[in-house]
Amino acid sequence: MRCRAATIAGATCLALASPLPLAAGPWSREDGTVFLSFSLSGEETQTNLMLGQVEPDRFASLYAEYGLGHGLTAGLDIGYGEVSQMAVGYLRYTFTAPDARLQLAVDAGLGGRWQDGADTIGLARLGASVGYGFGEWSAGVDWLPLGHDGGWMTLEAVTLTDPETGDVIWQTEGTLGLHMGARVRVAFALKAEEWPDAELTVTARPSVIYSFSDRTAVQLGAVAGLEGSEAVGLSLSLWQQF
Repeated sequence: MRCRAATIAGATCLALASPLPLAAGPWSREDGTVFLSFSLSGEETQTNLMLGQVEPDRFASLYAEYGLGHGLTAGLDIGYGEVSQMAVGYLRYTFTAPDARLQLAVDAGLGGRWQDGADTIGLARLGASVGYGFGEWSAGVDWLPLGHDGGWMTLEAVTLTDPETGDVIWQTEGTLGLHMGARVRVAFALKAEEWPDAELTVTARPSVIYSFSDRTAVQLGAVAGLEGSEAVGLSLSLWQQF
């Protein structure tokens, strides 16, 4: 399996006290604030699991954001796999006001990718994202209440281009997140990506987020391949805001 950048990865998004996600997405970070995420994950193919041959592809990632003010947010995304590693730094500009329900942003940056026994590959990043925060909803009857306390939706698209060869990594991810209570959030993401000389893959990435406070949370996630991938796996992430 290939090393993947954790931002689109994931991620997945995290929401704490507000209906807006704390990590990757179009929302700008407040001037001077810092967000950190450290994640560990393991993936294996469905075939190997059925055969009892479990040697998961392990992956670690570090993601950071720093608010610069005036709609600018600096980001750093580092991913470390067993075969390849990737690091990308970028700057995101959010066009919309922080309190607007609809959020629009673009980003650009530079980075590199390393593979065992191969030369370093330079990468130029271009990305765009849109997000929407919405309020609570309730329905059902007394013995079967339904609803949520608000949530968010995001759609992100990123290209990572090798300037020397023109090879492009395409990544797109859509996420729906819901506040299910004061401390619990759930999120469901669909991610599509295409790497040079490889077929398009689509994976489902559900997760549950538990907030210990308005600054610290933990996320337990899963991944399942839907198209072009047999991957299944689990991930654990720690999120901290300063």
